[in-house]
Amino acid sequence: MRFLYNIGIYLYQLAIFIASFFNTKAKKLRIGQAEAFIVLKQKIDPNTRYVWFHAASLGEFEQGRPVIEQLKKEKPDTKILLTFFSPSGYEIRKNYALADIVSYLPLDTASAAKKFVEMLNPSKAIFIKYEFWPNYLQALKAAGNRVITVLAGRNKDLIILEKEMRESSDEVIIMTDDGSYGRKGLVTEGVEEVIKRE
Repeated sequence: MRFLYNIGIYLYQLAIFIASFFNTKAKKLRIGQAEAFIVLKQKIDPNTRYVWFHAASLGEFEQGRPVIEQLKKEKPDTKILLTFFSPSGYEIRKNYALADIVSYLPLDTASAAKKFVEMLNPSKAIFIKYEFWPNYLQALKAAGNRVITVLAGRNKDLIILEKEMRESSDEVIIMTDDGSYGRKGLVTEGVEEVIKRE
């Protein structure tokens, strides 16, 4: 399955490359991902452990934003790297005051994920909402990180990717708004709990 996923990632990369000649958003994505390692190399302090937050886009960022704000309130010296997959999130939040570094996330190829994780050496990595990047999760585990996933939805029927997350994670916490599956509560409650105890 991973083999097919990796082929799909390279085909997606090719599609973005072609689309970038005709579509402004695709062009921003291609350039942003291509320049991500340059930006990170310039900005990452190799003696610092960052808490890495990743959001696909602006909507996902807004869902995770309370967790970032609470973390900075409780531990103001925490260094935060914020990555986005989509230009809509990056362009609007590239100057987000609570993040020490804001960058695009390089595409989820095995080599890019390994290089990114080695360069960053995060103390924690938090992927917001349905961001399932198998090569990044594998690179985090290979680097000795515990991978804890918090899945959430309004009810049991809206919990997706549970099987895949259980295969890639050391621990999976499930939260539902109505308590029909896992624990009753919001995703932010589950993530805040993990941050406090890890």
